[in-house]
Amino acid sequence: VLAQNQEFFASVRASRPANCSAEDGVAALEPLQAVYDQMLEFEGDDKYKRLWSH
Repeated sequence: VLAQNQEFFASVRASRPANCSAEDGVAALEPLQAVYDQMLEFEGDDKYKRLWSH
């Protein structure tokens, strides 16, 4: 994460685009969300419920 932050701030200082965009991040997370959604569908949300949610 530190290297990613350093690259981002360097790109801002140099007025150039960062190596990746928010759209890239969303695209990278879409398959993970699909897997998580399937886990909930097949095994129920009680098993995968986040401890910090109520």
